[in-house]
Amino acid sequence: MSMNTHFEKWLWIELIGFDNQLPDYGVEDFLSRVGFHPEGLSILFFTPDFIHAHQGMKREWALPPECCSYAGRPYGRERMRQVWTNFQLHGLVKELQRQRVEVYCSFFNLFEYISEGQILASEWCDDHRYLCELRKDGEYYGSLNPLRRFKDGSYYEDLFIEKLSETLSDYGFDGYHGSDGYTSPRITLADADYSDDMVGQFRETLSPDMANLIAPLCEGHPDQLKQRAEWIWENMREQWIGFYSDRWEQLWRKIVNSMHAEGRKVLFNTAWTRDPFEALYRYGVDYKRIANTGIDGFVVETVISSLSIGAAGVEMEPYYDFMAMLLTIKAYVPEARLICLNSIHDTTERWDALRHAPTVLERDIYSLSNLFVVDERGELARCSSGFVACLSDGIEKHEWQWIDKRWELGFEANPKQWRGACLVWSDRAFERQLNDYIGGRGWTAHKFVHELSSRGVPLYAAVRIEQLHLINGPIVVVNPHLFPEEELAAIMRYDKGARFLLGSEPDAYSNAGEDVTSRDPSSWLDPLPVREISMAYLQSIVDQIIESSDTPAIQSGKGEFKIMAYETDAGCSRVFIYNENMNYASATIDWGRAIRKVIIKNDFPGVPITPEDSGFQVRVPGRGIVILDVYL
Repeated sequence: MSMNTHFEKWLWIELIGFDNQLPDYGVEDFLSRVGFHPEGLSILFFTPDFIHAHQGMKREWALPPECCSYAGRPYGRERMRQVWTNFQLHGLVKELQRQRVEVYCSFFNLFEYISEGQILASEWCDDHRYLCELRKDGEYYGSLNPLRRFKDGSYYEDLFIEKLSETLSDYGFDGYHGSDGYTSPRITLADADYSDDMVGQFRETLSPDMANLIAPLCEGHPDQLKQRAEWIWENMREQWIGFYSDRWEQLWRKIVNSMHAEGRKVLFNTAWTRDPFEALYRYGVDYKRIANTGIDGFVVETVISSLSIGAAGVEMEPYYDFMAMLLTIKAYVPEARLICLNSIHDTTERWDALRHAPTVLERDIYSLSNLFVVDERGELARCSSGFVACLSDGIEKHEWQWIDKRWELGFEANPKQWRGACLVWSDRAFERQLNDYIGGRGWTAHKFVHELSSRGVPLYAAVRIEQLHLINGPIVVVNPHLFPEEELAAIMRYDKGARFLLGSEPDAYSNAGEDVTSRDPSSWLDPLPVREISMAYLQSIVDQIIESSDTPAIQSGKGEFKIMAYETDAGCSRVFIYNENMNYASATIDWGRAIRKVIIKNDFPGVPITPEDSGFQVRVPGRGIVILDVYL
């Protein structure tokens, strides 16, 4: 198996990253520091009032401060926030395009920000707060719901698309980068939006008998509103999720049709770092349906390093979670471009992986660029099409060189054969997962991949059921009871490696009678409730898959190290060794066959590795990865 190693380099940046006091707005200096030619650059304007309050180009007018930097932050590493005018922004777009850089417009559904200790709000959004997401407790959240209707019954989305088209046309943007809040709700469907408007839209999709079960008007009566919301979630959950899925598809089909008719492109942020199932269950977003609207690519929220180091006070390590997320998204939408958010630094959100946790950032780059799905020719296709630098202001030239060198190394190798197990993906099984989870809280495909890989299973590749006959090696099938009979029969005929069918065995769950009505969390930071699985069962599966996989064995430090490997066109195996510990640690690796030489591909360790027979020892930095080419 071989593949094309070309990948895309994108930038996400605020206006504060440029200088409107220079004739070229600082573009030449900025691109000189970046040192490579980006496929595209997305400018973050923070608030949707960037388009709501757009006043055309007949006269020069000043953009509001919250559009000139993320939430109006007063300064960056290079300069104070400047007052930008519409004419200057038009000039910046043209200057970037003169340098052959495609320029995209992006903003969130937020509109409140803090300036000199005061909470301020963008004017148009502030005047239309009734369009915000309404929690089931009757409290409005400070973010617009783009699926809502105005008081006269017309749809906000129609005005939005009209203003988006006008604004992007006036400035000459190449495309629209749909971002947080416009590609999914901020609050989960278990908690919002249960306004009279959204429930009214929902009732219109139901039969009269079903609609009459739901009270049409509850706003202003918090107890009734909450009771109605909880009744819908408990009794019509699947229909409620399906309704939101319809609405998000409808919105984005309109956006794509409008933008494409004008010759512009469209990118779509995935839903809050969530895999295909949780995006659907928590937020009503079906990636397959969104892909089918014709979007030009997904920006996948693989923001591992920021959360690993505690951004926004979050204490979590989402490494295996987000790796499994990217893998399952690509398995579900194999034809889609998936451009990974590479969380480098964010001044407004007060974190900096580049300067405070470079080994973690390096780990993410190498890991996210080396997940694979088997394509229709039986070749290994990378899940990631490239990276988006998030964010791109205030980075020095030598720092860009550091970033780009690692991006290049991550995409460098041509894998021929995967050394490990392969997840078998079925769209039809996925379609049945929603009803199965609602009824029993069983583990999803993503949950299994996350938990298995975190325990050392080399499960970093997937194959769609249609391509199963093209591969060899061990396969992992999750929840086989959800697969149609003909697909399960194909799995049982597979004889080119061990088969592991997980999640349907009677002894898989330690408490089959567990309460399936446990409360769903309102934040993506909290895991979905699932039935408790037998740890003895899980560990036995882990041991068996590792034993059956053609992956180098870790002889020491098994609790600290994870290993990933594949054969390359160069007649060797590329090996990634990850140290989960905070400190330096040495791993002893045994290949089971005599090793001729070991070549270190990244900057550490700085001394040669000398193999002895079938093994070698390597020192790995804390929370970092060492990349080796091993010749047998």
